[in-house]
Amino acid sequence: MLSILHQMDMVTLLTSQRVCHMWADLIRESKTLQQDLYFSPSSHEGNDEPRYGNPLLAKKFPFLKQLVNLNNDQNAGFRRPWGHKWEDISLRNLDLLRSPTKQDQYMRPEASWRRMLTHQPPLYTVGSFSGQAGRFGSNWSQSKAAEQTNGLQMEALFYWVVSLLFDKPRGTDISIFIGKGLSADVKHGYAGATGRRCQMSGGLDRMVREFDIVLAREFPFSGCAVYDSDGEEVHEPLTENEIILEQLRGVHREMTRTLHSLDLETYNEGWDHDGY
Repeated sequence: MLSILHQMDMVTLLTSQRVCHMWADLIRESKTLQQDLYFSPSSHEGNDEPRYGNPLLAKKFPFLKQLVNLNNDQNAGFRRPWGHKWEDISLRNLDLLRSPTKQDQYMRPEASWRRMLTHQPPLYTVGSFSGQAGRFGSNWSQSKAAEQTNGLQMEALFYWVVSLLFDKPRGTDISIFIGKGLSADVKHGYAGATGRRCQMSGGLDRMVREFDIVLAREFPFSGCAVYDSDGEEVHEPLTENEIILEQLRGVHREMTRTLHSLDLETYNEGWDHDGY
C-alpha cells in the first residue's frame, strides 16, 4: 500500500487521507510520506544541499515564485543581493481570496497549508534587512528571529510577508532571498557606490550567507507632497497590492489573534551621511 501512496502527487496524497482511517494512519505515520507532503523536515546534511520550494504552496500563494534562490543554478553568477533588480512581492492571484468560502477554508485552524514547510530541506534561520540610501546618506538595520526548530512553516511566512507589506511606506521595494551556502568571497557593494554605501550592501551580502531566508526592504527617502491648482494634495490611486491588502485585512487581524509571530529582534544598525 505504501508503494502506491508514494507514487501519488501531493494533492492526491493529501485527499487520500479522507478515503478511510487506515489510509490516513498510513500517511500520518510514514516519515517519508510526511516529508513528501512538506509536513516533516527532510535531512539537511550541509549548506550545499539544494533546497526545493513546496510546489503545492507555490500554486496557492504565487508570490513564493518570486523568492530569489541564490543557490540555484540560474543564479550561480549572482553575487550582490543589493545590486539585484528588485521585484516587489506581489499578492496577486492568492487562492484564499477567490471566494468567501475559500477564505473560510484557509482560515480553519486545522487547515493543512498552515503547518506545511515552505521548502525541503527546511529553512531554519530567518533574517530581515531594511535599508535606505540616497543623496544625503544611508541607514540600515538587521534583525533575526529565533531559530525555527522544525523549519519555517507557511503560516508564519505568510503572516510575516503580509505584516511587512501593511507596514511599508509607498515606494518601498521588497525582495526575499533564499541564501546560505554562498561562496565566502562574495564581493560587497556595486559599481558607483561609495565606501559607506558598500558597508550597507555588504551587510545584506553577509546576511544571505548567514541565514536561510532573508526578507530585504529598500525604503524610499521621503519626497515632497504634490498639490493641484486648488492647493489640494494629490493622492496617487491605490496600487494592486494595496487593494489586495484591504481584502486581506480581516485575514491578517484573525491571524494576529491566533498565530505566534516570528518576533524579529534587531541585532545591528548602521548610519552614514555620505550620499551617492
